[in-house]
Amino acid sequence: MRTDALPRFVGDFIPWGISGEEEVLGLLAPRPAEALVCAGLMRRTRPDRCDLLFRQGCVQAGLDAAAETLIAARHTGKPKGEAMPLRAEWDGAVRGQVDHAVMRCLGILTDKVHLNGLLRDAAGAVRAVWMGRRSKVMRTAPGHWDNLAAGGMSLGADIVSTLASEAWEEAGIPADWLRAARPVQVLCIDYATSEGLSRERLHVFDIDLPADFQPVCQDGEIEEFRAMDGAVLRALLDGAEPVKHAPHAVLSSGMARWF
Repeated sequence: MRTDALPRFVGDFIPWGISGEEEVLGLLAPRPAEALVCAGLMRRTRPDRCDLLFRQGCVQAGLDAAAETLIAARHTGKPKGEAMPLRAEWDGAVRGQVDHAVMRCLGILTDKVHLNGLLRDAAGAVRAVWMGRRSKVMRTAPGHWDNLAAGGMSLGADIVSTLASEAWEEAGIPADWLRAARPVQVLCIDYATSEGLSRERLHVFDIDLPADFQPVCQDGEIEEFRAMDGAVLRALLDGAEPVKHAPHAVLSSGMARWF
């Protein structure tokens, strides 16, 4: 969600790349950019560009040092131990890796999966959609409503493996059930957060679930699940309760399919 302290447009962020190369790898908010320049890890080559400097003759060493600096300065949370690929464009070559914790701070491209869990009536019409409320101790969007399962695609993972791991960890859905999941949409969205800029490509799936299914979170990220009908979902999207940004986009596009 936006606050007055956040940059209001993508233009408020500073493109950065590797020294000596033109391609843009990410977009930095001014304060993190200043921290990296002051630490000698980046150089402001022109008003609208920062360059990552090599460390020990290595791009990855520079990326690792940048991540450590941003975490130590509390521009983002603690390391998550999950490597995310660094690319200049969707499906482009991997140029390096960064910890999941700094992907928004560095404003890198991130692939994610989102799973909508549907309940149908006897006639086959969608009667409800499962939603999960994020734990209040989460650093990102605490207490906000989220899709039944969602998560980022880490280095070396693909859509199928990411969908399987997130569906199990966040909702307890067995991997073999996901053969019935239907890819329905790919959404590209950019939005500002308290940590920086999210630049996401969302691979969206729908799955029909048994009437007696009850989601069970395995990793502690979700504190409550609720099956919501169309009227409740519309009220949610209109602001009745907080919804995380990406799930809001996914649900908004899904309403026409379901109701």
